[in-house]
Amino acid sequence: MLQATAGRVEARIGFAGSQNLGEEACREVGGGVEAATRRRFGSSSGTRGATRLCKEEARSPVSSTLPQVGSRLYLAWGILWSFPKTHILVTSLVISWFVTEIIRYSFFGVKETFGFAPSWHLWHRYNTFLVLYPTGISSEVRLIYFALPYIKASEKYCIRLPNKWNFSFDYFCTAFFSLGIYIYIYISQV
Repeated sequence: MLQATAGRVEARIGFAGSQNLGEEACREVGGGVEAATRRRFGSSSGTRGATRLCKEEARSPVSSTLPQVGSRLYLAWGILWSFPKTHILVTSLVISWFVTEIIRYSFFGVKETFGFAPSWHLWHRYNTFLVLYPTGISSEVRLIYFALPYIKASEKYCIRLPNKWNFSFDYFCTAFFSLGIYIYIYISQV
């Protein structure tokens, strides 16, 4: 069930458990720890498709499925978790993902059940990307861009030296680099 409230879209899924993943951040996003945990586990459920793909149970090409699943996990866990509040771009992002998945999986379901898909469904399967791809990827890019100051200020996911592993990781630089990759991919596909 999708519920839109004051510029927010929250996906309600059937995950009953809750983990302490930063109560302060979850309350500020709106919905508490349980809702934020459910949203992230809902986005993470796409890894099942990638697992099926690796076991050769799915027909989708690896070159398109793994980057899609990876980017969704990155957005759900790496970027949206870094925001102190909800942004209107989350709405357009979730709607783009939601509509795309409804069309894709209903197409596969109809085709597997009846052996064919109606022509209108085939048309929607391969043409809605003209609207949904630019909407989704531009929302992703802008969310990464808007998250950069929060990531830099909070130093979330950063590992600083000195430490016992003698290892350093700067998540801000990683997010900035991923922003460049997103822009390059978008420009090369348009």
